[in-house]
Amino acid sequence: MVFGGIPEHGVLDCHVKIKHGPAKRGAHSPFVKQDRHRFFDTVRLPSLQKILVAMGAPLGRLVDAFYHACGRRFWAGKAVSPWTHSAKKGLLQGCPLSPVLTACVMHCWAARVPAGQLEVDTPTYCDDRLLWRTNPDKSCLVTAKLRSDQFDAARGFSCRPRKRAIAAASASLAVEAGVDGSSTLHILGAAYDMLNQSGVALPDLDIWRLRYLIRATSFVSRDWRMRKNLLKTLAVSVFSWAGGTASLSDLQLDLLLSEVKAALTRALPAATVPVDIFELVGWDVEPGFATSWAHLSAAVSYRAKRPRWHDDAPLDLALASWTVVLPRMRSFAVAELNVDFIAALTDLIFLRKAWSYLARRLVALFSKVIDKPLLRQELTRTSVGVSGHFHRSLTCSGLARRQLLTAAAFVLLPIVPRNVLVLWSCRSTRPRSVWMIEKSLLRLHDGLRRCVASGAESILLATDGSYHEGTAAWAIVLPLLDQKFSAGVSGEDQSAFRAETAALECALQAHDWQRFALRVGAFAWEDSSQTMGAQVWRFFVLGTTWLIAKSVSVFVVLLKTSPRQVWRRLARDAAEWELAVCRSAAATGAAVRPVLTR
Repeated sequence: MVFGGIPEHGVLDCHVKIKHGPAKRGAHSPFVKQDRHRFFDTVRLPSLQKILVAMGAPLGRLVDAFYHACGRRFWAGKAVSPWTHSAKKGLLQGCPLSPVLTACVMHCWAARVPAGQLEVDTPTYCDDRLLWRTNPDKSCLVTAKLRSDQFDAARGFSCRPRKRAIAAASASLAVEAGVDGSSTLHILGAAYDMLNQSGVALPDLDIWRLRYLIRATSFVSRDWRMRKNLLKTLAVSVFSWAGGTASLSDLQLDLLLSEVKAALTRALPAATVPVDIFELVGWDVEPGFATSWAHLSAAVSYRAKRPRWHDDAPLDLALASWTVVLPRMRSFAVAELNVDFIAALTDLIFLRKAWSYLARRLVALFSKVIDKPLLRQELTRTSVGVSGHFHRSLTCSGLARRQLLTAAAFVLLPIVPRNVLVLWSCRSTRPRSVWMIEKSLLRLHDGLRRCVASGAESILLATDGSYHEGTAAWAIVLPLLDQKFSAGVSGEDQSAFRAETAALECALQAHDWQRFALRVGAFAWEDSSQTMGAQVWRFFVLGTTWLIAKSVSVFVVLLKTSPRQVWRRLARDAAEWELAVCRSAAATGAAVRPVLTR
């Protein structure tokens, strides 16, 4: 795969490809790194023109005319030729078109090396090339290396010995090949430790120089907006550009956070709370938040694209292969949190503003993915029970605001919840959280399946409720098995319609409708509230379309049936906290204004 000069094939995309390489090449397969010597100066223009014609480039002749119409002067030391020449090789470095032409040449190399179903991967970024095998057999890597050398010899490319290296956990292969060997792969500003597959570092990052740079921003301007722009441009981008691949340690993030606080609170009263500063300036300059957001953006981008090396993998493998860790986390996952963890968030309510900010950014990202069909990753269905929304990299269920807020909190807060449910899978296949009131209903699943499998009995649903009296209940009767299941409706909504949707949802879940489609037996719904008509509805054949349409309302109600009293109390506390923050910000502004207007 070719990177560089192609949209959505940049440096970060190349790192993602390299990062996910171990999932296919095995834990101990080595990297063969090749860096061409003076690559741009040795590209032959006649062969480049043939490549453009073969690829059907519409402006290929324009490129040829441009390079032949311009004369060149030769320069060596202090001597410059007095006349111009029509050069036959060499691309202009700094020209915006040169990376695209380089990608065309490297496309031929990436297609030639693995030809004939040779099990090797060949990512390349401009003149930086990598080889690794996807087969345990070492001969395929040797064959790929010979083909690469033949390609370079035919086109006049060369490689200095110091620019060739083998990165592997063992040094035996490098000794046999007679090249430099190391247990760390240094490429495109990142270092991959072969002994620790999950460790990726930024070796060129000077943390102390970055700290001094952050300090200097406080002396440039008193305008907070100017300070924020300087921090984002000169400091935050330095350690967040490799989001999703490389991370800073917690100690380094804490050091940068202390410097950012000092830079923003300079010339302010000593009693100024740093949280108020981030509320006014913006949380995107906070190092921990910026790093988490960079990793989250990289993960969403990776899920939204259609990577050729990952198209046929099941979704659980795609999630398990994302080994990049967020700060203070072991893996990236959008999670649904239980009530106990939500209650614990009140102790860290000062992060609510950053929490909401990240949630809004999540909504924007998810909406871009879901609204554009070309960005969806519809993976192969590997088992029964997949809903009609297909296995997407980003499921529509992630758009629920409660789930987005908790996902943002899970990214920001150094807390590991006790009950985490991954939401990357579809709603019909992922496990549901079981509340205490529902544990007595687990036997309903087996009873309904036996009843439907027999094909000789109906399933009867009876519901009733009163919103004014505050009570609602439902029952499911299986006459063939002489069984009855009944329960009250949890939550504040005690209407008859809520009881109907609760009964229908429980019956459909127990029945596993995506697998059986209710095509045997009758399905009767006794409508007590007359919302569906006076007659008894019977569905002898229920298709997937009707069930999905009905399940939409069920899912909306399910979001409201989680302990709403807790959420209302939290919302009230959050509103009170926000009012307190506004008052604190006003007090801080009153104290800061004389300092800034001097």
